[in-house]
Amino acid sequence: MFRRLAPTLLVGLLAASVTAQPCVDYRDFLRIVGNTLTGGSARDLAVDGSFGYLANGNEGLAVLDLADPARPVVIAGEGSAGTCLWVAYHAQHVYLANIDSELHVLDVSDPSRPVPVAMLPLPGDGQAVVVRGQQLLVPAGQAGLLVIDVGNPAQPVIVGAVDTPGTARGVAFSGDLAAVADDAGLAVIDLGIPQQPRLVGWVETLDHAYDVALDGPIALVTSWNAGLEVFDLTAPAAPAAVSQLPLPGTARNIKLVGGEAFIACSGLCVVDVALPDRPRLVGRASTTAAPITVLPTGALTYVAAAGGGVDVFDSDPPLSPPSLGRAAVAGVAFGLDTAGDLTFVGGEDLDIFDHSDPAAPVLLGSFPFTGSTSRLRTDGRYVYLTTAGAGGARLLVIDAADPAAPSLATFVPVEGFVSGVCVGDGVVYLGDFFYGGLYTVDVGDPTRARVVDTDVTRPYALQLARAGSHLLVGTGAFGDGAIQVFDIATPQDPSLVAELPVDARGINGLRVQGALAYATLHQGGEGLLAVIDASDPTALAILGTLRLPDELHDVVVDGDVAYVTTFLGFVHVVDVSDPTAPRWLGQTFLPDSAFVLALSDRAVHAAATDAGLVLLPLHCAASVAVEDDDPADGDTPPRPPLDALLAYPNPFNPRVTLAFALPRSGAVALDVFDVAGRRVASPWRGELAAGPHAFTWDGRDLAGRALPSGRYLARLSGEQMVRTATVTLVR
Repeated sequence: MFRRLAPTLLVGLLAASVTAQPCVDYRDFLRIVGNTLTGGSARDLAVDGSFGYLANGNEGLAVLDLADPARPVVIAGEGSAGTCLWVAYHAQHVYLANIDSELHVLDVSDPSRPVPVAMLPLPGDGQAVVVRGQQLLVPAGQAGLLVIDVGNPAQPVIVGAVDTPGTARGVAFSGDLAAVADDAGLAVIDLGIPQQPRLVGWVETLDHAYDVALDGPIALVTSWNAGLEVFDLTAPAAPAAVSQLPLPGTARNIKLVGGEAFIACSGLCVVDVALPDRPRLVGRASTTAAPITVLPTGALTYVAAAGGGVDVFDSDPPLSPPSLGRAAVAGVAFGLDTAGDLTFVGGEDLDIFDHSDPAAPVLLGSFPFTGSTSRLRTDGRYVYLTTAGAGGARLLVIDAADPAAPSLATFVPVEGFVSGVCVGDGVVYLGDFFYGGLYTVDVGDPTRARVVDTDVTRPYALQLARAGSHLLVGTGAFGDGAIQVFDIATPQDPSLVAELPVDARGINGLRVQGALAYATLHQGGEGLLAVIDASDPTALAILGTLRLPDELHDVVVDGDVAYVTTFLGFVHVVDVSDPTAPRWLGQTFLPDSAFVLALSDRAVHAAATDAGLVLLPLHCAASVAVEDDDPADGDTPPRPPLDALLAYPNPFNPRVTLAFALPRSGAVALDVFDVAGRRVASPWRGELAAGPHAFTWDGRDLAGRALPSGRYLARLSGEQMVRTATVTLVR
């Protein structure tokens, strides 16, 4: 079926990866492309072709036209089913479970005019509705699992039921085996006789089991605060725990497509489960509101997002741009700045890294101190780091001329909690969060730094940024946000000259680039990126804004691209080439919240609180194209771009070469899936050494049968790496 090729086919790939620019086009990854508000509380969604059927809370059923994914439209509603929580579609009928323990059946042969045809009382609260042939499987809370015959939709009948140890919430089936997420654990049910379903196995979960998906004998359970748990049901009477993956937020609904699990977490999470003992979070995207259910369909994924309506994601591929490199730091990473090839990170210590290779930042030296970092900035030679702790706030001036042996030049006690630091001409400005004040510290002689001026600002001075001979101070935390402007023509004697009130609880991020300022405005559960005309700092004016989900924090700007971080650990990428109309491009995610960002010419640097330093790729203007060395040469494959899975020739008949290079040795899986997400071939699964590798696939399935013409997805997965390629078989 397939054979391994000599590694000499890709001898140049590793060399190419060393010299390639560490940038990606964020538009090519998992990202939201559309949304519609539905007027109710979006709970669950079923899709048939270009129509969606939404269990819309107290609004009942909403029918959506999904022909244009960027602009879904509600075309009909039906409220007779009451407050609807779960929905399934089968054979031109919609089945709705509502809050009153009822199953409602509606005829949607004309989607624009749904017609109620039946109502069936349930012995418990329907927690999900899953179609199995002419039957529905309904986990019904304390009533266990119900089997409902819908061969005649106008007369649904409960034909079987089985009690489960806890509260039945979610269900999935494979053949005659069903798995039920049962609050405190996972119940295994034999459906061989639907009228007499039997409980055959049970295993406790780490937290409340909410939903489940099956991949043959492998059960994937969303376990609330415990994330994803994986069980082996090969012996149904004795389910065996395989692995567990923590996820951000609470893990709710789950759907499985191929080797990827789509999960409602703090947003949309995509987990690579091709290796069940090593699940990995590979994609994550923010949603407009708390996600309840997810529904992947081909290249699109729909999320029912409570009060946010229905979000539509481009999930081809279902991945987020991977980080370039990471480094652990002591304590909570809360201070960050860069200078040349150096990154300065403040936690419990000041750590100095060489980031000349963003994939492998190297710790050069550390400086320990008492307390923890609140903020820091550097002028290249000195690091100005503020601390918080039992001994009060201090400004440390640290000499980093020798990064391997940083030393303390002096320190200055200050009152309150410093949340903003800005380096001026021979001075350092500090913003006080607690009392609202601006401290001016003379650092003309860094070994004798001293506070020379104190100015009163509005309460909660959060962020500082310099605009020529003026200093911008972002204030506010619980309301009355404003940007105050101080004249610093005389650096040691700032004077308040203007302010720009903003409709926000506070200003969490503030940067100046040229004649423009960029501010992130905290507005509760969502935030606003504001682009401000700062050509005359005494007359600031907002030019354009972009609303983003989640609480926004820092912002950094690289030419026409802004990077914005959020409390939930997302980094949004925004096109600001038109200041009057900033445009969202894409996003990636961090392993923890990031309150501060920094830029270098190689990467976006993030202080990801407990996760330390994370380096992210810069945004490229366009994706790297494949360079075709000689398309007429049938023996030489084109040179692939960095981190590519090469498929050659493509289209193919009957064999295709799948080639790649590994940066390090490890376990990998090379699989082929059909358009329905079923794994049809596995050219390789196991350990491979670092370096180039190539395999051929002859278009046959796992049983050796020739597959029909069509599109297939080749997928290479391993630790911290997923690569895909679409191949076309033409017989």
